[in-house]
Amino acid sequence: MDSSSSSRRPAHPPSRAEKINEPRCTPASAEKYAIAVSEVWKNERGQYSDLRPQVTPYDRIKAEGLLATISAKRYQQVATALGAAPVDGWRPAFHQWLLTFRAGATEYTRARGSVAPAFEEFTRDLERSKARLHDREEELEWREGRLHDREVEMDDWEAELEEREADCEQRELLVRQQHERQHRGPNQIGPPPRVSRASTIDNFRRSIPIRH
Repeated sequence: MDSSSSSRRPAHPPSRAEKINEPRCTPASAEKYAIAVSEVWKNERGQYSDLRPQVTPYDRIKAEGLLATISAKRYQQVATALGAAPVDGWRPAFHQWLLTFRAGATEYTRARGSVAPAFEEFTRDLERSKARLHDREEELEWREGRLHDREVEMDDWEAELEEREADCEQRELLVRQQHERQHRGPNQIGPPPRVSRASTIDNFRRSIPIRH
């Protein structure tokens, strides 16, 4: 068989030795990676801010499922070690940590057995929280719509009130004018005649009796 035919053969699966060389997620590594994911995600504006975009929601959920089985003491030990080490020292390896964690953490947690119930409960809580958030958003949208309707209704009431006030003022003016006409007499047109001051004085003098 020539070399050309052998080159067309399908590639053999990796040997056992090759598999051994692949990165493996040991229990200790899985715990470390889960804690690293948690610390990076919580430190939004701190020293891990440039690493945070690499963490996906899938990574967070998987990490939370594993963290449910890690003691507070173990978490504090790993978190303290990560915080004490220079970030530049393990920042380049963080992406590889994520790849290894994504590939191996599930198998590790399934083999461990105790993580599955906690992980499933966490997932159910997450879905319930999403449902409550969705219901809350719908309620807020409904309230905003009601508020908008009330504002429109108030504007209509204000316009109607202004119209009624103008109508009342007009009616009041008509009533006042009618009252003035009644006091002037039916044949009197226009405002009452003005009496000069001189004629008033003359009339007063004539009213005084003259003594001889």
